[in-house]
Amino acid sequence: MAYVANGTTINIGNTTNTSSPATYTSLIEVTNISVGGLNGATIDVTSLTNTIRTAVLGQVDNGTVSVSAFLPPTDNTLLGVLKPSGYVNGTYRNFKITFGGSTSTGSEMKFDGFVTALNISAGIDAAVTADLTIRIKGAITWTG
Repeated sequence: MAYVANGTTINIGNTTNTSSPATYTSLIEVTNISVGGLNGATIDVTSLTNTIRTAVLGQVDNGTVSVSAFLPPTDNTLLGVLKPSGYVNGTYRNFKITFGGSTSTGSEMKFDGFVTALNISAGIDAAVTADLTIRIKGAITWTG
């Protein structure tokens, strides 16, 4: 059975290491979360005595997380990430995504990362929105 996206949350921790206990604060007004770019390098280890190509897995790249959200003036967590102290200096933070709304019904993804891209948009008859890209640093911990 598939997870329902409703209730999925992304949270930012108050530490910079997923192995440390963290207190998480949920980003509010999130409209989309996308995890992408997870892949591993393929190393060709075919020798002249092989009759077919052989390969091994090289370094794994855990990719990025893209988040789209409305930018409410009361979301101090999102605003903190977007301020120069949270964005420009490349501070690693810990993140947690809970798919399906709760760990009892869904799956949880924890990782360290830092913001690498930010776009803020405002237009006539439109809400102010923010799109940010988080680069995953190191391992991802999955539960659920």
